[in-house]
Amino acid sequence: MAVLTAQIGKLAVRLLSGRPLDGPNLLREGFEKAGGTFVKFGQILALQVDTLPKAYCAALMRLLDRVPPASTEHVLRIFEEDLKAPPEILYRSFDYQPLASASIGQVHRAELHDGTPVAVKVQRPDVHQDFHRDVLVMRGFIWLVFLLRIRSLYFMRDPVRELASWTHDELDYRREAAHCNLLAHNAEGSTTERIPTVYRELTTARILTMEFLDGPNVSTYLKFVERGDEAELSRLREAGFNPAVFSNNVITNFLRDAFRHGVSMPIFIRRIC
Repeated sequence: MAVLTAQIGKLAVRLLSGRPLDGPNLLREGFEKAGGTFVKFGQILALQVDTLPKAYCAALMRLLDRVPPASTEHVLRIFEEDLKAPPEILYRSFDYQPLASASIGQVHRAELHDGTPVAVKVQRPDVHQDFHRDVLVMRGFIWLVFLLRIRSLYFMRDPVRELASWTHDELDYRREAAHCNLLAHNAEGSTTERIPTVYRELTTARILTMEFLDGPNVSTYLKFVERGDEAELSRLREAGFNPAVFSNNVITNFLRDAFRHGVSMPIFIRRIC
């Protein structure tokens, strides 16, 4: 309620002063301030291009990499509780500065004792409790929307349902590991798809260790295009990146997984993002 009141106050001030309302960024700021599951919900709304205006989707896409990381002490505590040893013992090297930080976990770069580069995902503190609380708040909001018959917001019911089912699955990294193994099995012999190897002995419900695959992701490329960053786009082209081939591969891989192997959309989205 504090975040909602603050954002409505900003909107009112801009309206009364005749300044641009800048609704997309106000909405993004609100999700950032609320944190936790609300950031994940904003990410889901960013994909609602058939419902939300493009400006809102573009602003919410920036939530993908704007979550503050958890502390080193928390990372150590998770390892001690789940694997009974600190990262310095389990890996040849471990970088406590995360490569990326999202609403559920953050990713660290590390090396196995044989020198294999790996990505280690560590869950954020108290994420289970935060998720349960935030989903209850969202469901209460949707109940009010339908009670007051605010038809312009009816579309939010499905994203909230998707968030509840999708994120509950993501809260146990062993499920993600199983999904990776399934996708890897389906991709055997494919020349357009590479699934990272999961290291089960270094994976728990809150820690996921998998092969590190270096390269740009979808959101990185889209940011370069949005900013018109020709230097970075040229660097990608020189490295052999072809947007047309890339897009075709993504679509082909999805269609094969969905219609030949029956893999669901959430699993596919987690893979490409």
